[in-house]
Amino acid sequence: MSVHRVEVAAFVLALALLAGARGVLAQEPYGKYVVPPTPVTGEPPWKYKSDPKTDAAKIRAVHLYVGAIELIDHARADLEFAEAAKATADPKAQKATQRKIDEATRKLATARESLRQATQLDASCADCWSLLGYTYCRTGDREGAYQAYGKCLAINPDHFAAHEYQAESYLKDGRIRDALAELEWLKARGNMTTLETRNLTTAIERWSEENPEAAKNTAGAPPQKK
Repeated sequence: MSVHRVEVAAFVLALALLAGARGVLAQEPYGKYVVPPTPVTGEPPWKYKSDPKTDAAKIRAVHLYVGAIELIDHARADLEFAEAAKATADPKAQKATQRKIDEATRKLATARESLRQATQLDASCADCWSLLGYTYCRTGDREGAYQAYGKCLAINPDHFAAHEYQAESYLKDGRIRDALAELEWLKARGNMTTLETRNLTTAIERWSEENPEAAKNTAGAPPQKK
């Protein structure tokens, strides 16, 4: 999901501002700290308190978040490589594929821990909660994922990425009706959610191909209760 590359760019700018630069995206300064711009579409601007300890914690959370995004992008590349190579019968290629999967698992686990720390430092960061949920899901803890998505959406009910990630977790649990409900929610937001809508549509199409009987029986059925 290329959204993370956009997030990285936004946070690089944020870190530049925090280092002392003054740009039009900066909010209000508190001493040597500057409030970073909003990192993801849908996330309300962060409001720092004037307490330097609070500011330092939020800044540390930003650093952890940026590092986690990079790890997740690398993990995703490893998994894409493994997916493309899994059909080969060559033993050496199979070993290389497994190494990529193992590397991706380690990177996702490290990113998950970084994001867990980030949410402890700044529990008001919806983006951190959203991406924490994603890493929980990708490392097999979907209960933790749902809890993290809930935290994110309690802060910002319109967090687009969280709705997409939550729907993808639903798919892993076979909750296609709930995933479709999230897709309709995203579609209703129009152009603001083009990327998330496209990603989720692709995920649902893939799930439907892998589960044709279940997909066939979802037409007209109401969403499952959460």
